[in-house]
Amino acid sequence: MYFISKIKYGSKTTTHPAEIRFEYVARTDYTTAYISNTGISLNQLLKKVTSYNNGQEIRTYTLTHTLESEVNRLTRLDCSSGTSSLNPLVFGYDYYPSYMSNGQFDEELYGFLSQYFNNTPANKMQYIRGKFRKKTVSATV
Repeated sequence: MYFISKIKYGSKTTTHPAEIRFEYVARTDYTTAYISNTGISLNQLLKKVTSYNNGQEIRTYTLTHTLESEVNRLTRLDCSSGTSSLNPLVFGYDYYPSYMSNGQFDEELYGFLSQYFNNTPANKMQYIRGKFRKKTVSATV
């Protein structure tokens, strides 16, 4: 699998003054998908994005992931420029607003959504988020 390492831009000539570099770390929670008998594994996790102009570092974005329930989740995004930095964006998971229970819409919302999407009670919509995880299956005898 190929991952972008850098993008150069900012000029119509072959010398480009601006550049964005991407840094990755190995991930442990990847699975392999097969397309036409070719395995594709997203086995790298984006860790840092840095922008440059004329060789000088302009800004750096650092991504922090947390391995939880066998899945790497983005939990923090930091932005810095030189010695200055912005307050980080912090992401949380497994929180559902009061109108949802366990990631699914409550019954009273079906009326509004089914009118919009022309849904019938026999074919109720569900809002579920998630990611498939690689799991070892053990045979029972």
